[in-house]
Amino acid sequence: MKQTIFILLFASLKANAVLFPSVQGPISHASGNISSILKDPYAAYNHQGCLALSKSDIISLSVKSSYFISQLSMVSLAASKKIKKKQTLGLGFSFFGNQYYNESLLKLSFANKISKNTGAGVSLDYYRLQLPDENLKIKNKLTLELGFYTELNKEFDIAFQLINPAKLFISEFSDDKLPFLINSSIFYKTNYPIRIGAEWSQTANGKGVPRFCINYSANKSMNFYIGFFAKPSNVSIGFSFISKKTIVSVSFSSHPYLNNSSAAGFSFFKQNEK
Repeated sequence: MKQTIFILLFASLKANAVLFPSVQGPISHASGNISSILKDPYAAYNHQGCLALSKSDIISLSVKSSYFISQLSMVSLAASKKIKKKQTLGLGFSFFGNQYYNESLLKLSFANKISKNTGAGVSLDYYRLQLPDENLKIKNKLTLELGFYTELNKEFDIAFQLINPAKLFISEFSDDKLPFLINSSIFYKTNYPIRIGAEWSQTANGKGVPRFCINYSANKSMNFYIGFFAKPSNVSIGFSFISKKTIVSVSFSSHPYLNNSSAAGFSFFKQNEK
């Protein structure tokens, strides 16, 4: 077990942070980790443009298993509240780790509905990394995210997101764990109850990653998702079910090296618009 923890610590300290950047919630997990899912109940955490177009006040909680260490899990919370006819506040929080190593990320978002089909927003993110049992300095960082989403016509939607465009340091954290990232997404609505999506995630150092998803709406209550995430190739599936004012969502994904992961979430909402 200690050897496994050492490997995890080494990978985490030398690679990008686990929580930043990341998407949370089973629906994005099932959709190949695409950030800009329009009716995602975790939009307050995942995408500020989608948050602007949300038609409900909603609170969501999810738990995601980690690949090969049962003690390491990811817990996330997302909540949104419409404060004016076109303005929405969002709150997101996630935690990953255990007593040896942990990360947390807190997001406060403000989103504005520009028109009937277009929205944009900004979030202020506070990231924290610590190794409680080690004599190392706690890492803190404050940064920004910007998101935009628009329904171009009856067939196509597009979305953009800038993550960490400004480096606003609370304490020195210059090892590039938190990269500047650009997400560009496009969605196609077919003549059937099927949406096809693709997202390109581009880091400042030139490393880009494609993601793809298919969403099938069986009826007003039941949705199914299939996703694909490249580098390394990762296939995911999931579903969501709406009952009265509750959404239950579940997802699974496979990884070529780290076995499988799963996520489950519950959301409670109050609809403001039809």
